Amino acid sequence: MTLIELLDKAKEQTGSDPKTAEKIGVSKGALSHIRAGTRPLPIDAAVTLGKMLGLPWHQVVAAAEAHRRNCVGDQDGAKRWAKRTVAPGFVVGAALMMVCLWPQGAHAADFGTAINNLASNIHDIHYALF
Repeated sequence: MTLIELLDKAKEQTGSDPKTAEKIGVSKGALSHIRAGTRPLPIDAAVTLGKMLGLPWHQVVAAAEAHRRNCVGDQDGAKRWAKRTVAPGFVVGAALMMVCLWPQGAHAADFGTAINNLASNIHDIHYALF
């Protein structure tokens, strides 16, 4: 899903772009620039937009960066970012595999710590990809 599609869905929920801007924590002018691709969507606004739409934050961040790169003529970069939503799916699959293969008798606290560390690393995955 593209950033414009995500913002349009949010607009359907709020009723207008100004209300969407207020809800995600940016100004009306900033949202206009974000839609035009001349200003990036801030990470905290992406997280809020994701929560609003019931989507993972990384999907919104990837869509926002793909949109920005497309607007500045970086088609290859836009394609790379459009694919970035696949990586977290792999991580979730790996976590499920860990659950299935977790040795009996291992402490649940150890597993919880491992999952918390994994979640922290996923939050910064967009920085590590480039």
